[in-house]
Amino acid sequence: MSFLRWVSEKFIVEGLREFELFGEPPGDSRRKTNEASSESIASSPKRDTMSTFLPDSSCYELLTIIGRGFEDLMVVNLARYKPTGEYVTVRRVNLEACTNEMVTFLQGELHVSKLFSHPNIVPYKATFIADNELWVVTSFMAYGSAKDLICTHFTDGMTELAIAYILQGVLKALDYIHHMGYVHRSVKASHILISVDGKVYLSGLRSNLSMINHGQRLKVVHDFPKYSIKVLPWLSPEVLQQNLQGYDAKSDIYSVGITACELANGHVPFKDMPSTQMLLEKLNGTVPCLLDTTTIPADELTMRTSRSSATYGMGESSAPSSARAANGEPALHPYLRTFSSYFHNFVEQCLQRNPDFRPSAGTLLSHPFFKQIKRRASEALPELLRPVTPITNLEGTLPQDPSGIFGTSPSVAAQRDSGCWLCCLCHPHCLVWSKTTTEPCRCCKSSVLGPSTENIELQTSGSGLNIREGTGAMFQATGAASPSPAHEAKNSSGGSTVQRSKSFSLKAQVKEICTACQKTVYPMERLVADKFIFHNSCFCCKHCHTKLSLGSYAALHGEFYCKPHFQQLFKSKGNYDEGFGRRQHKELWVHKELESGTKSA
Repeated sequence: MSFLRWVSEKFIVEGLREFELFGEPPGDSRRKTNEASSESIASSPKRDTMSTFLPDSSCYELLTIIGRGFEDLMVVNLARYKPTGEYVTVRRVNLEACTNEMVTFLQGELHVSKLFSHPNIVPYKATFIADNELWVVTSFMAYGSAKDLICTHFTDGMTELAIAYILQGVLKALDYIHHMGYVHRSVKASHILISVDGKVYLSGLRSNLSMINHGQRLKVVHDFPKYSIKVLPWLSPEVLQQNLQGYDAKSDIYSVGITACELANGHVPFKDMPSTQMLLEKLNGTVPCLLDTTTIPADELTMRTSRSSATYGMGESSAPSSARAANGEPALHPYLRTFSSYFHNFVEQCLQRNPDFRPSAGTLLSHPFFKQIKRRASEALPELLRPVTPITNLEGTLPQDPSGIFGTSPSVAAQRDSGCWLCCLCHPHCLVWSKTTTEPCRCCKSSVLGPSTENIELQTSGSGLNIREGTGAMFQATGAASPSPAHEAKNSSGGSTVQRSKSFSLKAQVKEICTACQKTVYPMERLVADKFIFHNSCFCCKHCHTKLSLGSYAALHGEFYCKPHFQQLFKSKGNYDEGFGRRQHKELWVHKELESGTKSA
């Protein structure tokens, strides 16, 4: 970092301290907190003020890392506030690595957080600077975000009644934000947090934009959200279009409609589209819909089997579904359900192409869709989210240890509730676990860990945990002995062995060999093409050695080529563009392997 940049950022930080956006100086923090405690804090019963938590890093015990963000400059920690023992969430931003623009961006977020005071907006308990890091202390949400729920448990979507409770809290927060003269611009499931008592909070204040300029409310604004690459599927067409017509608070209503589809379908619309195609689809008036029996053809509903563990419809039933019914027959299609006409109408109104036709947040709160709500969210939502349980028992969570991969000792792991497990690879709280020992989350299993292996064993003994493949230990983590569950088999050394499922592969503990260089392949550099494993750098054309991608290559008898050279070299065997592509080459290769195996036998 250059000297001028360092000086300029220091001036910015000092200026922010003067505005009390980053808390008080360490010398005055305790005195001002004591003065504030003598005043009446009961005037704001709906949220905690920043003065109730000391802006001092020594008052917080950082536990495990539960998330990252903001261009990988922010680390989110679970922490314990030492004076009271309360568990909180601490966001730490490395200011040394931030540009002046990023610091100004963070300043706007903290300024907005001090302006807003609403029971459905996540409260900031303290903000201060510690060792060139910006610390933002917020409440710990025991259910996590709505995205956590649909990624780990409700993979095909939540029940309609649960969505109604969640969206009602979001609309109340948006109605308040819009009346304050701001546009949120980042409404999505990952910014909807649910506390242990079932209250819904809207976060993501970093992208808020004021529509008040020189004391007057603007009709439209034209600023495009910064650092919004991951928010593009939720943004409205007028925000993406970036024309002179601009956009207003109605753009948030479009995001509410996309979020409703995300919660109901289990995935966000336009998720797998390139950005340009998504923009064209939105500008052309393509409207996402809820997936149920009224929007999916009947013949498609009989083709797929369920992958969800949630129930559907408007009822409050919470019995989890499974891949097979009780009588052994295949379960019904996950979208073999029917949402109410009010829900469909609610989504259609939110996703109107013309923003003038979209209702306001206050108008949507009186929509018939919310008439099914009969109780408070704090009473009904925990029941609707069952069998998911909030993370309440955190006594076994160890302090942050960058060298550890498991995040908890075996003895603690055996006593933890199913909602308290931490992923041994990415460390976030995951709500679906087997009861054996520490295990990766479902996302890591499917997208990070790689192919299956049959002989992965976990052995617990007095020396710790041993991950074994066959007879050779491949990984060992220190920890105390664990009480052996009934389904664990005792080995000769007195420890216990847990047989892993065939779909499990623990990061680098499964040795895989690159097809090209015959060297070990690790997960971060792993690439699979037609069941062949490569390093990313080794996946090249055999003829010209040009690096290939999974979306542009041709394979013939287990060898890979770029498409131009494939057509030049093998055009006599069939034109790639005419259909003699990867599938046919793969079939020829399998046939060749079978013939060679028969001859050797």
